[in-house]
Amino acid sequence: MTKKEKLIDYLNKNPGYAFCDDCLAKRTEVSRRQQINSLCRQMAVDGLLLREKGICYLCHKDKLTNMITQNAHRKNNYKSNYMKYGVQKSEKPWFWEGNVQSAIIRWLENHGYRILSTAETIARTKGIDIVAKSPMGKSLLITVKGYPENKKATQARHYFAEAIFDLVLYKGKYDYANLAVGLPAGFSTYSNLAKEIERFRRERLPFDIFWVYDDGKVLLDN
Repeated sequence: MTKKEKLIDYLNKNPGYAFCDDCLAKRTEVSRRQQINSLCRQMAVDGLLLREKGICYLCHKDKLTNMITQNAHRKNNYKSNYMKYGVQKSEKPWFWEGNVQSAIIRWLENHGYRILSTAETIARTKGIDIVAKSPMGKSLLITVKGYPENKKATQARHYFAEAIFDLVLYKGKYDYANLAVGLPAGFSTYSNLAKEIERFRRERLPFDIFWVYDDGKVLLDN
């Protein structure tokens, strides 16, 4: 196994966690830190790593860290009629999570964002739903929720609570990144809950909301 393969193997086994070069050198048994540094820099250019200033999961120091992106799990030159940067084609309702995610990705690309990784809803891939980088170089982590197909408000409240908990976890791991939630618009359960936590969103856990409409339009509430 090459040094790059060792590095990718270790990061693939720890998705969603950020590690500094020093800790990666120790865990992958690549003796020279400079080699890890060189490999990580090239992998970041290739879109395989999110490489930014942050807190290392292992040593808890504020350093340059590396986190695997979804692109590293895919084969080179992977093409599909169902997936390109997370844009998923489906016969499901417009408010299905995958369709909401796709609309947000299109909006981000149209506004100059670079998509670093996406979770594949169809394949139920775990991880952050969308990781993007703004034109100004700031990381953006987005958790996306659809609306229950049975349209039950109780289930929708659970979805909303899961989204907020996702953001709490992201804030703890990636304090340097901006956060956002993606939700389908037009459902009173979501709009009412968003109003109820407005003060919390402004004062305790700042995050944006991407509201996706049935015609594909996206409205950013920041």
